[in-house]
Amino acid sequence: DAAREADKLASKSPVPVNTKEHGENVKKPANGEK
Repeated sequence: DAAREADKLASKSPVPVNTKEHGENVKKPANGEK
């Protein structure tokens, strides 16, 4: 899924890149917490 790939990218980045598409990533820490 594109969402899964975007989530992985957000995990690698210091700041979530896809916060606009996935609001849940805004709540998650950017250090790749599952």
